[in-house]
Amino acid sequence: MYIQDVEDLFGHARSYFGRDGSCRAYSSGGLWVKLQLHGVHVFYLQMPVGEMRADTVAFFHQVADGVRNHVFLGVDLSAIPNTQEDVEAAFGVIHRYSRLMLPDKFLAAFDALTPKELRP
Repeated sequence: MYIQDVEDLFGHARSYFGRDGSCRAYSSGGLWVKLQLHGVHVFYLQMPVGEMRADTVAFFHQVADGVRNHVFLGVDLSAIPNTQEDVEAAFGVIHRYSRLMLPDKFLAAFDALTPKELRP
């Protein structure tokens, strides 16, 4: 397993997204990390709970209060294998999804503030 616990998930998310993302909170009891990308979109990264397989992690986008989406650009991230390759691929999917949801003018301004070498 690539991600050992919620603190490990928090660290990998911070490391991957750099300045594009901000880990706003995490709950070891609820086993989730709250990630904000580009200062706008809120995602939840979740360790296995309930009926989820123990060797998976999940990614959700907070659409509205009580409404979450787990399919991004045709990719279902509700239960992905807990391997480095699959977790980093999922990070890439939500990163692209977040960028596509934002206007070009916003992204140009955001990117101008973030050196290219610090972006995922």
